[in-house]
Parts: sequence; C-alpha cells; structure tokens
Amino acid sequence: MARSARRADNEVMSATSSAAAPRALRYAAVGAVLGLGAPLGLLVLRLLSRRLGARRRLHAELSTDAQTYTYVTSTTLVFASFGFLLGRREDALVAAHAEVRRLQDELSAIVAHDLRGPISALRMQSELLLEKAEAGEIRAPVAAIERIRRATTDLMRLADDLLDVGRIETGRLRVEPCPLPVADATRELLERLRPMLRQHPLDLQCSPAPPALVDPSRFDQILTNLVDNACKYSPAQSPLQVIVEPSRGGVLLSVRDQGMGISPGDLPRLFDRFFQTRRAREKRSGLGLGLYITKGLVDAHGGHIEVESVVDRGSTFRVWLPAASGT
Repeated sequence: MARSARRADNEVMSATSSAAAPRALRYAAVGAVLGLGAPLGLLVLRLLSRRLGARRRLHAELSTDAQTYTYVTSTTLVFASFGFLLGRREDALVAAHAEVRRLQDELSAIVAHDLRGPISALRMQSELLLEKAEAGEIRAPVAAIERIRRATTDLMRLADDLLDVGRIETGRLRVEPCPLPVADATRELLERLRPMLRQHPLDLQCSPAPPALVDPSRFDQILTNLVDNACKYSPAQSPLQVIVEPSRGGVLLSVRDQGMGISPGDLPRLFDRFFQTRRAREKRSGLGLGLYITKGLVDAHGGHIEVESVVDRGSTFRVWLPAASGT
C-alpha cells in the first residue's frame, strides 16, 4: 500500500517536473540572452579597438580579450541560472494558485449544499405563514413575513449561485437545450419579475425571431441576472429596455438601462469571478457572481455576451444565442 502511494507520488512529481521544465528552460534562455547582451557589446568594442590599435598593444589587448571572454561566459551562466530558478519559482506559484482555487471551489460547493436545506425550510415556513396571515387565520404582520420570504429567496439564489460557480469552474455545468420562442419566454418571465423591477418603467420590444436552442430554466436565469443587475445599478424610476430580435442566424437579447455605467478600465474584468466595480463595492450589493455565472451559462449554450457602457449614461448587455436547427 505504501509502495503504491510512493509510486503515485513519484508519478505526480515527475509529471509536475516535466510540465515545469519548458517554462524554466524558456526563462533560462531569456536569462542567457540578457547575460550575453552587454558583455558581448564590450567584447566587440575590444576587438575593434585591437584591430585599429598599434601592434605593440596586441599582447595587452589579447589579455584583456581573455578577461572579456571570461566575463561574458560567467555573466551568461549567472543570468541563465537565475532565469531557470525564476521559471521554476513561477511554476510553483501557478500550481499553488490552482490548488487554492480548487479548495475555494470545493468549500463553496460544500457550504452552498449545506445551506440549501435550512434555507428551503425557512422559505416554506414563511410562505405558509404568509398564506395564513393573508387569509386571516393567524394574527401576524404580513409585511414582516413578506420581507422574511424575500430574504430567504435571496439566500437560496446565493446558494444556487455558489453551486453554479463550482460547476462552471470544474466544467460540470449541464444544460438541456431545446427550441424556445425567446420572445414569448421573455414576456412571461418579465411578468413574473414585475415585483423585482422596483417601479422601473419597462419597454419590451420583440421582433419576429426564430426559436433559440436554449435550456428554458437557464434562459430564465440569464435574463433574471441581467434585469436584476440593471435595476440594481439604475436610479429609481429610470426606464429599462429589453429587446429581442433576430441576428446572424440566431437570437439577440439586449437589456439596456440608464444607470451609473461602467468605466472603461473595469470593462475587461466585468465577467470575472467575484469582480465588482468601485461603485458596486460602494453599494455593497452582491458578491460579484451574477455576470460571471451569466457568461458561463451563455458560453455553455454556444452563445456569447458583450457589454457597451458609458459612465453616468447607462449600459447595454447583449446576449446572442444560436437558433434551433431547422428554423
């Protein structure tokens, strides 16, 4: 048993070493070039001065050249060795970072899975209390119970987000695409999302478009994340616009707001995990997972997502999804 464990450890170490070798050798080559640069220039100057100088200085020049050759060789070796060690160190840092990411994903999955049970029980009990209070069967503050129900719903969404992050990171995110009339699905979902719109006027524009090949539940998640994001970072009463239209053999879904916008420096990292813009951090809203998960869902369907934004004028998120075959 111990022998097989040692053999497995040796195989892992050899695989790690073989994977690390190319990077270390590349760094060593760069170090060799750096080490060769300045001394080689000095050597060329020495040779030129020897050819242009007097013959009586030949012996001194040759002696100096020997010193220069020695200097070139030693400096190159030092730089190459330093580069090799630097490459190995970077490989170790990359491996450590990957292990930390794996542990983070594993911890998030465990926490999310364990939280779902009690959160689900709280939500069911709050919904039951709300029904009884609204029917007059019990005397209880309906508004307070409704706030509890919304809070448990938000907690359940957070737990689901953490689970989806782990699935995306490990490539285990599953989707079950089927032909979906995106315009009809968008209308139905926005009606259910009315309470979430927070009194934002909604402008829905739908052009005739072919059915998209998308998982219906995941499409709801994509649109919900985008609408929630637009509401969260837009001033009260500012309008939201949702557009469904055909585009490049598929369906284009656009969500446009008139909110705070996104700075050009934040745009490249907008879909990174746990990334939040400075203004988002000031609002202390969310964990920076919504757009990361949205991009992961869109990618899983073979689509793509992009954003166009101007600071203090608003943002437009565009999601392209492939059309169902034969449409």
